[in-house]
Amino acid sequence: MRDATFTRAAAGVALSVAALLGATAPTAPAATGDAPQTGVFTQVRPAASADEDQLAGYLIDEHRRVCGTTLRRDDRLNNLATHHSQYMAGLNNGNGVLTHEDPWGDLNSRFRHVGYQPRWVGETVYWGSGTNRGPHAVMYAPNYGWMNSPPHRAIIQNCRYTDFGVGSAVPYSATGKTFWTAEFGSR
Repeated sequence: MRDATFTRAAAGVALSVAALLGATAPTAPAATGDAPQTGVFTQVRPAASADEDQLAGYLIDEHRRVCGTTLRRDDRLNNLATHHSQYMAGLNNGNGVLTHEDPWGDLNSRFRHVGYQPRWVGETVYWGSGTNRGPHAVMYAPNYGWMNSPPHRAIIQNCRYTDFGVGSAVPYSATGKTFWTAEFGSR
């Protein structure tokens, strides 16, 4: 499936999804951290961790401003966000595709896969190129930044979330493009 927004050069594009987990039947334990056998991870490289730290700071500030509480950065959710960013960046022969789908399953399953037993989960994803690829653009770019998108803003400002993680990846074959994921949860 190809969306017209993917053809906009130098424009950040964002999608969001929030999934609520109520009482569910127990499930079999998830695999122990094995990466999906898709072959895409050799085609991507991580973005700079300083950029991820800057984005994390923006997320903490926005959440605190509305909720009065500080989100905690969780290593498991950082790993999940990085995995998902790498997965997206490796799709389409290494050119990347923005998606909430993942070989580790639906959002709740992915959280459990990294050892996080969620009650509430949310995810925001973004890709940008040129001047729209850095942390400030992810948060505040006109039209596409998370804070200028009502669904994204609602996830970031949802006071039910207590934990979060961020990750990013750059496809080798798409110079100048960065994929971003933020995972939000509470237990």
